[in-house]
Formats: sequence, C-alpha cells, structure tokens
Amino acid sequence: MLNKRLFSAGRTRMSAIITKLRSFHVADMAVFDWVMTAVVALIVAKLFGKNFLGIFVILTLCAILVHWTLGVPTRLNACLGLAKMADVDAARKAASD
Repeated sequence: MLNKRLFSAGRTRMSAIITKLRSFHVADMAVFDWVMTAVVALIVAKLFGKNFLGIFVILTLCAILVHWTLGVPTRLNACLGLAKMADVDAARKAASD
C-alpha cells in the first residue's frame, strides 16, 4: 500500500516543477507545452518514419480538441474562438492563487 503522505508530497513537488516550467510564455502561450509537443512529435516521427510537421500538426489539433471537449480554456482555443479570453484569464488567475 502506498504511503498517502509521501505520494501527495511527490505530486506537489512535481506540480511545482511543471508550474515553473510552464511559467515561460511567448505570445501568451506556454513555451513548455509547445516544446513537449514537438518532442513527442519528433519521437513519433522517428519511431514510425513519418513526417515530423504532420505529426506536430496532428498533436496540436488533438490538444485543441481535448481542451475544448473538457472545457479547459486555453489561449490558443480563445484565439480560435473556442473559448473566451476572460475565461482563460480567470483560469490562470485561479491557478496562480
């Protein structure tokens, strides 16, 4: 059985690391998210011998659809008209508190 206190402490630490990595923005979008999408696209492209750019676009479209379906407001979805900028700003403010 897992020690709940140890598990939650590890999750909090990892959450703090991810939050720090996601704090760097370009065009008001997290650089970390784009870099990790590119890394996964590169891995998939190398493993299956497919086009990197095509995989990157597919992963980006999947991310847009998943965030829209789950109701998670993102800056990219707001730019595409799938979310409201006010909702994005409110979600960021709530996450930083």
